[in-house]
Amino acid sequence: MTIDEAARYGGHDAGANPVEHMLAGLAAASLVVLRLLGEVAIAESATLTVSAGLNVDRVMGTDDGAVIDVIRLDWHVANAEHAVRLRAALPHLASRRPGQALIDAASVSTEAVSIAS
Repeated sequence: MTIDEAARYGGHDAGANPVEHMLAGLAAASLVVLRLLGEVAIAESATLTVSAGLNVDRVMGTDDGAVIDVIRLDWHVANAEHAVRLRAALPHLASRRPGQALIDAASVSTEAVSIAS
């Protein structure tokens, strides 16, 4: 696994940065827990996009706000039935998802479900 930062942060941009790896881990953990909750068909067909805004000033030690300004989990499912089932499963997923504390610590977090077109 290659972990690197952009040149402006002293890296060579040779791989995903630590935050990108963390977000990928949140997505993977979400899909695994969804399977554990018995929603295998949804986990196999859904697309989950996780994005975040990093408070760089906090990381650099010049701000005392949340490290993550905003984190979004955007689920796209195949049909209306999957959307209903996923929305019902989200509280259970959140209670078991590794990394949920990071989501909860963000200044703003959203988890939305939409039907893919």
